[in-house]
Amino acid sequence: ADDQSIEVASGERTVDFSMPGMDMGDHLMTLEASSPTLLEGRIALPACPMGHSLWQASIRLSDLPPVEVTLHVGE
Repeated sequence: ADDQSIEVASGERTVDFSMPGMDMGDHLMTLEASSPTLLEGRIALPACPMGHSLWQASIRLSDLPPVEVTLHVGE
């Protein structure tokens, strides 16, 4: 496989989690560089009282446009 990694940008490196259609509070994760090409972070997301499991993650790296990702989070 081709190595398509890029050097991790300095500056803002965050992931902001939200649940579409629900107010689940603020959940911001800061990403730390564990190598020149790898970012890592950990966060505990609360269980939705209505049983919803879809979360929206907005990934922000420095001056790049945010990347939006939808995640299915199970138990």
